[in-house]
Amino acid sequence: MRWTLTVRTAAGAKVTVTDKDGQEVFSGVADEKGTVSKVLTQCVVHPVEWHPGMTADGKKLRAKDNNRHKEVLQTPHTVTVEVNGRKATRIVTMDHTQTVDLKP
Repeated sequence: MRWTLTVRTAAGAKVTVTDKDGQEVFSGVADEKGTVSKVLTQCVVHPVEWHPGMTADGKKLRAKDNNRHKEVLQTPHTVTVEVNGRKATRIVTMDHTQTVDLKP
């Protein structure tokens, strides 16, 4: 599942978003109105047998049971805003579309 996060901040502020594992999923600059939006992943659903990089002879393996799945969460996300040497951070759980005001 994916949801849109809109950040309202200072114009030209650098906005960075990392997922629950600390992996950067977005880096950008707020527009002249101080707004930036990004679609972020709440979770990925896989068959229960799946694990990262699952292949056999260079081909993706097929799940034996297509009726059993697991949810791999990517959230909460950490949003960091930086402008003029100041920084502000907020943790957001991306389980719905939302807007956050974050000014350093």
